[in-house]
Amino acid sequence: MNTEVMQGLASITQALYQAHAQSFSHTRERKWVGWEQLLDRLSKRECASAGVRGSLSVCDIASGNMRFLEFLLHERGQEEANAKETKTNGEEILQSAAHARIPFLAYRGIDYVGCDKEAALQELGCTRVRALLSSLDSCHIVQADLIERARKDECFLPYSDASLASCLASSAHAYAHTAPAPAHTAEISEITQARRNCCIPTRFDLVVSFGFMHHIAGYELRRRFIEKLLKLTSPTGVCVLSLWRFAEDPRAREKAMRETKENLSALKAGTLHGAEAFTLTQCEKIEDSLEEGDFLLSWQGQAGYGRYCHSFSDREIDTIVRDLPSSYRLLDRFCADGKNGCMNCYLILVRRV
Repeated sequence: MNTEVMQGLASITQALYQAHAQSFSHTRERKWVGWEQLLDRLSKRECASAGVRGSLSVCDIASGNMRFLEFLLHERGQEEANAKETKTNGEEILQSAAHARIPFLAYRGIDYVGCDKEAALQELGCTRVRALLSSLDSCHIVQADLIERARKDECFLPYSDASLASCLASSAHAYAHTAPAPAHTAEISEITQARRNCCIPTRFDLVVSFGFMHHIAGYELRRRFIEKLLKLTSPTGVCVLSLWRFAEDPRAREKAMRETKENLSALKAGTLHGAEAFTLTQCEKIEDSLEEGDFLLSWQGQAGYGRYCHSFSDREIDTIVRDLPSSYRLLDRFCADGKNGCMNCYLILVRRV
């Protein structure tokens, strides 16, 4: 698939999310079952049981409405509520820290960085977690075109731009670099500055990307995207990504094929929003450009809108694992979510020791 077609597919997908951010966010209110399983599996890591540390640094790539942050903070709150507190030398100790699931209680706090392209979803996310912000050590919200940065081999977090690099006060200005800052960004900034003047980390204890890989067109670009995630992961950290497997379900596959046919017709007719990114020749040949597992899905029956989505087969996932950089390995792999309990495949990646 050539670059022009990739960019065109990204354009029609963006048009859908810009027009339907609110309804999309409403369908993304609940935690994923896979996240619960993820924490259970991470708790088994040997390095997670030692001592009380500083802040847990979390980088959420394609953070959307920040529901994963909400999930993390809820889990931490639950563990704090369940922990038995004692006093030793005048200092409160959480006795269950070594047995917590991440374990969150082994860390004194959480430093969070959320990165996404869609300003509307970020604003909804800021509204969503506003009441929880006081429990964070720091929170940075960065807007970036993740697919384009991967294509250009650029870091997802643009440290080279001074306006995007420093603490959240600068990050708020960075947000306005391409779109008006959400109303709550300034509020987040005040909380961050009140706690400590922090900078965006260059490496993270936990790097995640959920519900996004299927929007990246072309295997090579998807492979490059994963490499970018791994570069953000600290030597002792964990990188986790989810891969959507909707076409593995016969009914979902049939529906996806029907919607793809309809949206391809709309694209060729020029009635699909974002279609202006394609030339006439590309529109006529777009069907030939789609690869195995590629679909153009609709959204809640909304005419004139489509989104590029790739469904990952077990064979492709095996290839992704095989093609990991030599310095990284697969720690764990499992399926969860959806009515069939296997709609997403999760990959937990770590650096080789």
